[in-house]
Amino acid sequence: MNTRVLFILFFLAKLTSSSLHACSIVYYIDSISGKVYALTHEDFYYSVRPYVKIESKQKNELARVWFGWKKFAQGGVNEAGLFFDVASLQGDSISSMRIRKNIGDKMLASCRTVEDAIAWFTQSGIAFDGAQFLIGDRSKHAAVIEWKKGKPTIHWLEKLYLLATNTSLQKCPGSACGCHRYAAMEKEILRLQSLNRSLSFLEVANILGHSVQPQSHDQEGRSGGTLYSCFISLSDMELICVGYYNSANKIKLDLKDEFKKKQSRKIKITGKP
Repeated sequence: MNTRVLFILFFLAKLTSSSLHACSIVYYIDSISGKVYALTHEDFYYSVRPYVKIESKQKNELARVWFGWKKFAQGGVNEAGLFFDVASLQGDSISSMRIRKNIGDKMLASCRTVEDAIAWFTQSGIAFDGAQFLIGDRSKHAAVIEWKKGKPTIHWLEKLYLLATNTSLQKCPGSACGCHRYAAMEKEILRLQSLNRSLSFLEVANILGHSVQPQSHDQEGRSGGTLYSCFISLSDMELICVGYYNSANKIKLDLKDEFKKKQSRKIKITGKP
């Protein structure tokens, strides 16, 4: 996917005002080619400084790449093709424990499949009240985990796609719950499926284009919107991250090559408006 293609992606995006704490996550399986994709928007205040962190393989740790800020993995993928991203649930706040322990990075370092990740959370006794984790792997398994008062609820993949947009799937299973981002992305997915052919990386990535959040301000005057968007082919192990819905701020990685390297590194996501 080149720069021109990414420009088209965001030019077509439906820019609609929403929460500055939003997050849109997509796990998608192409029914024709069988390829598996993971997509995510992170919407937050522009005062943070996001980056992509590539962690090299160690004796007891899988190689992985994660994206986030302040030493916290908001999402990422490892050499086994396991992906995750986390969103806060509307009306709730996530425990600050997540910041101290960088749980997502530890999970990617240890787990190869969705089943591994769920077992890891259970055995670790970790619960993120007010959060939903979308976890998917390249073997076409995916689930959303939500916690309430320390108890997890697991929503398994039942279709060829799974979405998370800050709305509890426990309260509204399989529906948009009034979330315009969920509804817009699902509508685009159904349109693509009706084509009955194999999809390009661009076409799949454009699903996410329907949930971009433009720059806006909260009641205190703080500016925010979509910090970055990441598109991952779990089948081909390719990653593209774009900062601030601007294709000029593109990071493109061949993860197969990156995960062979012995040195870890950090890449800043640039282009803040």
